[in-house]
Amino acid sequence: MISSTDTILNESCWILPFEPDWQKGVETRFTIPTGSERGLTGRESRQAYASKLRCEMEFSSLLTPAEVADLRNVMQCNDFATTPVWFPFWPGQWRFEPGYGNRFSSAQAVVRISNTDASLQTDPENLVGPYPAYTWIVPALRGFFVEPPSINAIGSNLYQVKFRLREDGPPELALQVNASAFTAGPQISGRDYNIFPFNPNWTGRIQTGSAVIETDGKEIGFNREQALAVYPQLPERPLRFDLSLHSNQEGADLIGFYSNMEGNSGPFWCPTWVSEAPLVSDAPSGASSLVVSNGLGIGDNGYIAVVDQLGETEVKAVSSKTDEAIMLDGSLDGVHSRDTSYLTTAALARFNRSGLTLNWNSPEEIKASVQVREVAYDYYSPTGEVHGESIGALDKICFLYRFSICYPSTTKAWHFTSFEEELSFDDETWSPKPVEHGDIRETLNLERNEVRLQTRAFTDNPLLKFIPFRLEFPLKLEIFEAQLLPNSVTPTGQRRIFSGEVTRVSFDGPFITARAVTVGNMFERKIPRVLLQPTCNYALFDGACGLNKNSWKYSGLVTAVLENPTRLQLRTLTRVSGTWVQPDSHWFAGGWVELGSGEEFESRFIADADSYNPTGEGYIEITLSTPLNRTPAIDEEIFLFPGCDGKKGTCLSKFSNYNTFGGFPHMPVGNPSMVKMPANRNMK
Repeated sequence: MISSTDTILNESCWILPFEPDWQKGVETRFTIPTGSERGLTGRESRQAYASKLRCEMEFSSLLTPAEVADLRNVMQCNDFATTPVWFPFWPGQWRFEPGYGNRFSSAQAVVRISNTDASLQTDPENLVGPYPAYTWIVPALRGFFVEPPSINAIGSNLYQVKFRLREDGPPELALQVNASAFTAGPQISGRDYNIFPFNPNWTGRIQTGSAVIETDGKEIGFNREQALAVYPQLPERPLRFDLSLHSNQEGADLIGFYSNMEGNSGPFWCPTWVSEAPLVSDAPSGASSLVVSNGLGIGDNGYIAVVDQLGETEVKAVSSKTDEAIMLDGSLDGVHSRDTSYLTTAALARFNRSGLTLNWNSPEEIKASVQVREVAYDYYSPTGEVHGESIGALDKICFLYRFSICYPSTTKAWHFTSFEEELSFDDETWSPKPVEHGDIRETLNLERNEVRLQTRAFTDNPLLKFIPFRLEFPLKLEIFEAQLLPNSVTPTGQRRIFSGEVTRVSFDGPFITARAVTVGNMFERKIPRVLLQPTCNYALFDGACGLNKNSWKYSGLVTAVLENPTRLQLRTLTRVSGTWVQPDSHWFAGGWVELGSGEEFESRFIADADSYNPTGEGYIEITLSTPLNRTPAIDEEIFLFPGCDGKKGTCLSKFSNYNTFGGFPHMPVGNPSMVKMPANRNMK
């Protein structure tokens, strides 16, 4: 391991320079986050949540005792788990030659001379020497170890070390694949689909020839017959086959094809590898009919593939067929010999797995296993469905999260997205952050809709205001869903799917789980609104109370801060408007203070207050219920509002507002009907 500095992200990092043991091979796995929904009838919608491939790589290296000791010492560093590792994408390695192009590239490359001599280069295609002839230029990926390297001794002076790493970093650091152009197949209702560009390894595993439908069977009771549920759906053909690729370009093409299909989201034409109708004669270029034997063997399938072992595969629609010939809807683009070509039905399919795994025995020898599944409803548009909108492959989707706090004179907003790139929407920039939400619970009952949010502690995360609690006003949350057109960072078709208020936050280490609900605190109101009680039902200064808050506003200047910052001494106490009332002891108890402005605005309840004597000590001391976020400055102005305990005497003597008193002062505290009657022994 070599300590270095990443000049792109300006951070310390490690370089993993150990060349793999190609006899053990190098395994790479590529994924793209996708989601799908499938109905009981087999109709499905699929969409990707990202555009860049994510790579995970596993390989073994043979190291000397000194190299193993160096690796162990690095692993014992305290920051080993949190320091990123730049690891070479070994299948993309190439010898140093000025101006040489490669099938793979990245933002940086490892210039490797030996296990102890390697460096990062930000412009690998324009390297200038001199370098030794045995120098390797390898595209580099930023990431971390999935698990600690395992070290096994295979001799007294030789060790086999197994590495498993996962790419982790901004999208601009992702692996770039320079793939070939792919051949297009027949259009369906104006939709273009490419043809899978490889033939299977006929000495490997090939599973084909079947068609399946989904059934739901249960054993109910002790009968011999199973209870089945089979919903109306079209049969779909699953395919599984092995590939053997024999060039670095073919490896890049397979990865590039998977990327173009957006993982298992996009459909493509794939031969089914069953030769149902052998060619009887050569098929010339421009031919619109094929002479075959057993032309009726293709059944009801409407598309065939001409698989040429020496050329490109072509997929055509079938217009009609007889036992001796198959008529095409269109003409062939190339010449296909009956000795090197065969006919098979073609299926419109998608990758059945969420990842693509390639095993590299060398940069030029690759093996892979591919699973695909036919998408039967992509051949046509069912009634009431629209391809690209409700079924089939949809545009990439992104979620946008807007947090906001409305202060008295300003609004503070945060804009985040779970997408991998920075997005522009609503004249704002939405930063990619680790945030996601679960199902939005909705109900027709008189309940609040709610959603749970999962995120991590990061700089300027508004949820951190809950621990310690520093919210002065409600934290509101809006969630938007939008589509992203290809090569675009501007969301379209956006719609708000949730709007509410964050009410609860819990922490598990750096991970944060939050709960947000709609309609704020409406369901927390008192019911019934008016109770038969001696104290007032109204809150001070609300509409029913009738008092103007600003008419009871006092101001004072900070003289001292005691027991920072919960006890304050204020001087020059004045009433902002109205006739001066001399505050006595506890006069402000139950009220509140306000200080600061904008995002620094704070408000706290007053637990207790002394009397104010402008001619004596000249200050009033107040005790706050909770500490302030910042210590007030000396001579800073603070506003005070008195409290009300809801009693008749307080309303009458303190506020002179008895005409709107909202209680029943002469009502007994206990219920007279529940008072025990005295015993009368003279009663008959």
